[in-house]
Amino acid sequence: QWHHRADGLQGEEARCLWQPLAPTDRAALESELEQILRPGYATDAEEFLDGLVCVAMPVMAGRRRQVRSAVALQAPSARMPLTRALQLEPRLGEAAQALGRTWA
Repeated sequence: QWHHRADGLQGEEARCLWQPLAPTDRAALESELEQILRPGYATDAEEFLDGLVCVAMPVMAGRRRQVRSAVALQAPSARMPLTRALQLEPRLGEAAQALGRTWA
């Protein structure tokens, strides 16, 4: 569960791993993870690397619909702002579903 991983991602250690825009305390991380569950995809608005945006979606497979992998769209923010990347989310979802069927 992500709750266990959140315990280890706090304070100074977390600041070393991500850019200043990333959540670095448990409450902020849990809030962001809850926001990911609602739409079914995650975004990165230059949180990991300056100048890079990303939209990622899990690839679910099997009877229990377990996460097997993920598909992601990454682009330099100067060429594709996050708003444009989000417009491609339906296509990313189609790719994730197609990939998930290969594990069925």
